[in-house]
Amino acid sequence: MTLRAHTPIAELDLAERGVDSSMRIRRALVAAETTLHLIERTAHIGTYNLDIVTGKRTWSDELYRILGVPVGSPIDSTSYVRRVHPDDLAAILALREALHNGVGFSREHRIVLDDGTERWMETNMQPVVDAHGAVVWLFGTGVDITTRKVAELELAFLAHHDALTGLPNRTLLAETLAAALTAAGSSGRQVAVIYVDLDDLKRINDTYGHAEGDRVIRRCAQCLTACMRAGDVVARVGGDEFVVILADMESNAEATRAVQRMRAALAEPMSIGTVTMRLRASFGISCFPADGDSADQLIRYADLAMYHAKNTQRGEVAYFEPSLRDAAVDRLRLEHELGNAIANGELVLHYQPIIDARTKRIGGVEALVRWPNSPNGDTSPESFIPLAEETGLIVPLGAFVLREATRAIAELQRTARPELRLAVNLSLRQLSDDALPATVEAALARAGMPPNLLDLEITETYLVSDPARAAAQLGRLTRLGIRIAVDNFGTGYSALTFVRQFPAHLLKLDRWFVAEIERSEASRTIAAAIIDLACKLGMRSVAEGVETAAQHRLLDELGCDAFQGFYYAPPMTAGDLRDYLASERRVA
Repeated sequence: MTLRAHTPIAELDLAERGVDSSMRIRRALVAAETTLHLIERTAHIGTYNLDIVTGKRTWSDELYRILGVPVGSPIDSTSYVRRVHPDDLAAILALREALHNGVGFSREHRIVLDDGTERWMETNMQPVVDAHGAVVWLFGTGVDITTRKVAELELAFLAHHDALTGLPNRTLLAETLAAALTAAGSSGRQVAVIYVDLDDLKRINDTYGHAEGDRVIRRCAQCLTACMRAGDVVARVGGDEFVVILADMESNAEATRAVQRMRAALAEPMSIGTVTMRLRASFGISCFPADGDSADQLIRYADLAMYHAKNTQRGEVAYFEPSLRDAAVDRLRLEHELGNAIANGELVLHYQPIIDARTKRIGGVEALVRWPNSPNGDTSPESFIPLAEETGLIVPLGAFVLREATRAIAELQRTARPELRLAVNLSLRQLSDDALPATVEAALARAGMPPNLLDLEITETYLVSDPARAAAQLGRLTRLGIRIAVDNFGTGYSALTFVRQFPAHLLKLDRWFVAEIERSEASRTIAAAIIDLACKLGMRSVAEGVETAAQHRLLDELGCDAFQGFYYAPPMTAGDLRDYLASERRVA
């Protein structure tokens, strides 16, 4: 600043204070602008201004960056609009027109950068009006919401699609099928629903693990999708289950041809683990309008038909018939009645003697459950045990058998035969229950039975389904002092030496080998191998299903340790067993 010699001191102070004030204001403005830029950049928010009077447009540096434009590049009225995605352009132009009429807006839309990259933006625009209501200034913000939008779209996709295969899930299947039925009803065409169940996935999972099973599922999804016509839909509705919608059909023959294509595609050699396999599937078909008129109904009917095909002959196809629905209703009724029978104590136990080969006398008994007064008469275990297993009723049923059998046999041990052993079968579901050891221990304590006189029979399949879990569970049971028997040995998937890894004490020959032992050299050889294996592993061998003297003689010659079957005695009630023990004679 240039000062004249005669400038008063007071004027000089005022001038200096004015300069300081101006500099403070300028610094404050710069600081505010810097803070605003930092906020914009941190929050990824760009701003836009348009002075209607002067026509001047301003983009913040962050908006330049979001749009992929060099900061400071010239902009005009089309600089933003020409980057809007073509599918969103009409809506943005309409909102832009409304903005000039004084109406603000907020809109999510896509933009396309100069390099072709698509981004999602959330744009907010607000007009500023003068005292006369005229728009004089427009202010807006633009936020890059691509990350959030992608996450939302992924969640929306997963809500309607299977995560493993990307196929429609059950929810989208129902919606798609409902739409197909509406269209077919208007056109007079037909729709088929095909339920597909892979026959080999469980074995693959058990043998090679679930990661390999998932790979097979993805490959199957690709195979099925490749077989479809345009407009047909493949959905995954369960672990190894798919549903196919054939829309706009002329006749059922098209469904049959589709199954033929799917079966051929799945049968193509596939490398699985260390082997090459051809996969099989069972198929069930229901059709609109002949079988039903709702999505839920047609899916259920196709499912029933598939199970009929699987139970009849795996790898086959079955069309829905009303008799299948009637059978399903009967099965549901039986399930309800079985649950009531368990709760009301209507089931009874019979006991089949097990003969010791050394003493020729009864060494123990196996507990067998019966349902003598079911609504359908004397229902066989072959009817209700699988039902109980599938529905989970086997857990309370198994607990009942343990309580009742230990109580009855403990009474016989105290009054008639102190060394009498009890064998009780355990199902896969029971063995998978972490509470099983406590259930067994409580039953023994309540009955007053020594743990070392209880044998729990398990199937060989359980040992290979989850080896680590099986070993841990069997370890907990044997620590109680009980023995483990492997039932139906030789019919499962495992090698004979596999059982060596588990704390088992007995091997029970499957009755199929016993039935064939008189006329089949192969069956005799297998029986001899199992008996010899048990001996070498320090286990006892038990042959079940012995029906003839010749079978008894052959098994005795092979060195079998114990026998069970109608040749010796049928299953009997606890009272009849008491009488039988009193009059028992040695078996010849």
